[in-house]
Amino acid sequence: MEAPITEDWSGFYIGAQLGAGEFVGVGGTEDLSAVGAHVGYMYDFGKFVLGGEFAYNRLDADLAVGTANEEYDTAVVKLRAGYDLGKIMPYVVAGSTEFDMSIDGTSADGAGPMVGIGIMYAVGDNFLLGAEYSSSRIEDFNVTTSTASGVDLDINVLSLRASYKF
Repeated sequence: MEAPITEDWSGFYIGAQLGAGEFVGVGGTEDLSAVGAHVGYMYDFGKFVLGGEFAYNRLDADLAVGTANEEYDTAVVKLRAGYDLGKIMPYVVAGSTEFDMSIDGTSADGAGPMVGIGIMYAVGDNFLLGAEYSSSRIEDFNVTTSTASGVDLDINVLSLRASYKF
């Protein structure tokens, strides 16, 4: 009988993610794409892994009408709790999302809770691949004009992730 494959998930990591998803709440539902970076730390307690992460995403979507100059960003601080299955680690995340948007000089920002699930696969000692689904709820974000004040927004993203663990 072979010994089970073990993996030490402890350490700092840095990486990038690509994703797709949707905005819900600003004029209905709009598709989005996301590209970003993340940095974090995990500690392996045996079967359980705990950690924290900061992630930044630039979002691409067409929420405005016409040829508006649109920019959307999210910054997320999250805690992670995972279960060590050797080279595979399923996990849950919870945290806070800061959302910023700018459309033709009109800006808005807001913050709200974020939850998600994911899975990581250790490729060797230092390279991690994974997928993560997250959902953020931005309630009543502030807009510099009154045209969209009091808007609630859901941001749902499925991301593919690659990280280097130190």
